[in-house]
Amino acid sequence: MARRRATTWYFVASALTALAAFAVAAVLREAGSLEKLDLAVHDRLVDAVAPEPAKDPSFLVILEEEPDLARFGFPLSDDTLAQLIERIAAADPVAIGIDKYRDHPVAPGTERLDALLAKSDRLFWVARFGATPNEAVPAPKALPERFASCGDLVDDPDGNVRRALLYLDEGERVCYTMAFQLARHAAAAKQLSAVFAQIGPARVDFGAASLAAIDAGDGPYATIDTAGFQVAAPTAAGVAHIETVRFADVMDGRVPPEKMRGRVVLFGSAAQSLRDFFNVPSADAPEGTTKITGVQVHALIASYLLRAASGEIAALRLLPWSASLAVTGFFAVVAALIGCARRRPLLVISAGLALLALYAAATLSLAAYGRYLSAAAPALAIALAIAIGIARSAWLEHKERTELMLVFSRHVSREIADAVWQQRDKLIHQGVLLPRPLEATVLFLDIRGFTTIFEKLPADKAVPWLNRGLGVMTETLMDHKGVVARFIGDAILACFGAPLPRETERELAQDARNAVQAALAIGPALDRLNSEFSAEGLPSIRVRIGINTGKMTQCSVGTSRRMEFTVLGDTVNVASRLESFDLPDDGSTARVLVGERTLALAGGDFATRSVGELMLKGKSVPVPVHQVLSKR
Repeated sequence: MARRRATTWYFVASALTALAAFAVAAVLREAGSLEKLDLAVHDRLVDAVAPEPAKDPSFLVILEEEPDLARFGFPLSDDTLAQLIERIAAADPVAIGIDKYRDHPVAPGTERLDALLAKSDRLFWVARFGATPNEAVPAPKALPERFASCGDLVDDPDGNVRRALLYLDEGERVCYTMAFQLARHAAAAKQLSAVFAQIGPARVDFGAASLAAIDAGDGPYATIDTAGFQVAAPTAAGVAHIETVRFADVMDGRVPPEKMRGRVVLFGSAAQSLRDFFNVPSADAPEGTTKITGVQVHALIASYLLRAASGEIAALRLLPWSASLAVTGFFAVVAALIGCARRRPLLVISAGLALLALYAAATLSLAAYGRYLSAAAPALAIALAIAIGIARSAWLEHKERTELMLVFSRHVSREIADAVWQQRDKLIHQGVLLPRPLEATVLFLDIRGFTTIFEKLPADKAVPWLNRGLGVMTETLMDHKGVVARFIGDAILACFGAPLPRETERELAQDARNAVQAALAIGPALDRLNSEFSAEGLPSIRVRIGINTGKMTQCSVGTSRRMEFTVLGDTVNVASRLESFDLPDDGSTARVLVGERTLALAGGDFATRSVGELMLKGKSVPVPVHQVLSKR
């Protein structure tokens, strides 16, 4: 029954701990407090499962740099842009993407540029969708509408770009993004089946990839705006994959046509003064972030979309918050079962770390299949459940240790208390000492003439006088490894060899010697105290001591409101009779009588005299009794 009750409480504590850890982790995650940590872990996972860095042969980025602004002017004229487009087109690329807003003509060369735009079937030009039509920036008027491409990018709460827009829509306005337009055109050139099979509220089937739209709460996100159709993109692992060349080198013919042939070629600015830069995650950067140009971000996203459509890599899928909740709850329960187990803290912590390692391995395995969830919430739930469990165990241990000390009335030496605590599972259940037979040495002590002395003293002097005497004797007994079981008025009952049962004769002998040595040490200790009493005009204390060794039962006696440790049995009764046996007063401060078994165990370490075989009260046969005089 007791074991069943303990098991029930263990599961109740585990359930409450799991619920608390789960609730804290879920609330913090829902409030966005874990989002930046989630994003950082997400980046590490993307890096960990990404293929070896290699330049994507399908893309090339032409960058306009600061010296080019001085040489070719700003903004670039329509004629300069026309020349660039003609040079790229002559190399027969798969597609061309221009990341330059051009909603108004910039003469000269406008007619030349318009003619190129009107006849091209592979030229995509950036536009800005804008939150409202008034904020929109259209593509050049001569460009067919289907080639206009939104250049809008979305960044995360930490300022990094990890999401790719496929399109934006508002009412009747719809605009496909530059990255999606280029990837879709390149996929068509590779004759991929189902290039753009379906567009719906949840996914886009794009070649071999099924691109799931990000919803609020998916993966590491908690506070983002999911306007349009957004998908996760592995930008943390893709910066180095896109080859770049200088704008001036292309214009001067230093970039051979072969470098552009059969590739998607993008053009944009890297000039610092134009400030077209975005942050992407990077494990190689000191601050975990790398700043790249907007056109490189478009190329990076388009590369990912094309590779996913081609089946080269797995499309990223952010698992919904419900999946993360389920994982958080599962690991909170397992961690709570570990944390609430009554084990040593180091063992619980080691098991908790092992569980965290298992969770990390499972998360990494999911990432290898392109699946990502909120990694921080389950990890936090594990840590909280383990911490709560350890705190609970520490509280219970403190409570049980307090109860243990109450069982022994606080009169236990630290050495014995520590030993008892180490073996508490064998000795104590629910704060009560389990009844147990044992062989030990018991000592009874009583003050001679106490009643007469106490009656003659005023109460305000009698009680302090008694307590000082009992205190000196108690300390002496404890110093010799005795357990003071209880006080009986002016008497003391102490035990040597309890509550830890002895297993060898040698241990029993040591307990007997400790008891006799303690009894002999009480005399000098009282002599010193009596000197103080004499100076204060108080009576001296003299005691009778009886010691006996044998079988007895240790247990807790009392009620739920008052419980104390004691020993019971004939051995205890004999010790009491030895203490009270009436011998002629020899004037000693402490008269010590011992039984035959005690003397045999104590050996020849003490000078004794035989008192004889005495008929003690309550005994039907004579008992051999010896008086201990001194230590040899």
